[in-house]
Amino acid sequence: MKKLLLLLTLTLSFNAFSQTTLTLPNYDSKDFVWKKGDNEFVTVKFSYTLEEKIDKEILDKVVMTIMTQSKFALKNTYSFVPKELMIFKVEDKYNGFTQYLGKNAFGAEGISKSYFEFDLEGNVVLKFTK
Repeated sequence: MKKLLLLLTLTLSFNAFSQTTLTLPNYDSKDFVWKKGDNEFVTVKFSYTLEEKIDKEILDKVVMTIMTQSKFALKNTYSFVPKELMIFKVEDKYNGFTQYLGKNAFGAEGISKSYFEFDLEGNVVLKFTK
């Protein structure tokens, strides 16, 4: 928990001098700001469809983990351009879905989608990317 807060504080501190800063979504947010692979900022569409509100610290941890793992699912991480993140529940399982642009090993750009499962302790598992 302390590491998560330190990471968040450092990330926000480093960005304090730039025009745009990284933001994390709230339950009712429609979007948030995240870094692309080239460290430029981009607005990412956000959907939170859970009926209950999970703990905000857990939501922050889940969002950061999902976005980071999505970036590293690409062969060329510098080409990562996040477009959408959705948090939802299917049959008692908490899930996350990301959609992003990126280049494959041959340099061809395409849309990738990653599906995650997480628990209420903030543990996130990448199920698959296509």
